[in-house]
Amino acid sequence: MVYLLKRSLPDCFWGYRESEGEEPVARILRQLWSDQSGQDIAEYAVMLAVILVIVVGTIKLIGSNANNVFSQVASSLPQ
Repeated sequence: MVYLLKRSLPDCFWGYRESEGEEPVARILRQLWSDQSGQDIAEYAVMLAVILVIVVGTIKLIGSNANNVFSQVASSLPQ
């Protein structure tokens, strides 16, 4: 597949030709292709999602247990 992409895209896209007359779109696409800063954002988003799932699960577990404890305490108190 990479071979087909290399055949269909101009050489300036792949960085073979660096000239002042390079097309701005090709230069931007080449820079975006080699830029890896977005990868960090994706990793942080996955970590945040995992932490959020753990926190929500913990809150649900503690919430139901706390409700049971408060119900038992309330029922044992004299009125």
